[in-house]
Amino acid sequence: MTDMDKIVQAITRVTYLLISVSLLGWVFFPDLRPIMAGFLIGAVIGLINVRYLAIRIHKVTESVVNQESRRFGLGFGIRFLIALLGVMAALRLEQISVEGTAAGLIIVPLLLIPVGIFLSMRS
Repeated sequence: MTDMDKIVQAITRVTYLLISVSLLGWVFFPDLRPIMAGFLIGAVIGLINVRYLAIRIHKVTESVVNQESRRFGLGFGIRFLIALLGVMAALRLEQISVEGTAAGLIIVPLLLIPVGIFLSMRS
């Protein structure tokens, strides 16, 4: 297991924790349901984007190691469109907060920094 796989696995666990806290907030605080629903959707989409980026990075490194001449990108367009789909759903549905969705989209990639630092200090 590479360091990137360990970081993605740790990010997945932390995001699952955030999703469960968001679900608990959605259940116990009815006034915050739109924000929690938006955060939930944003966190799930953020996790999908981080995992997709890890897959793309793995493919790019494999092509460099094998000296393939094929050009690879990191899939920015796909990740952007997935995030845009979540924001559009939040804009379309009044039960989902756009601010919560934006927070969920931002928090997962930002967690890469402290999780990466923690895992590098631990090993």
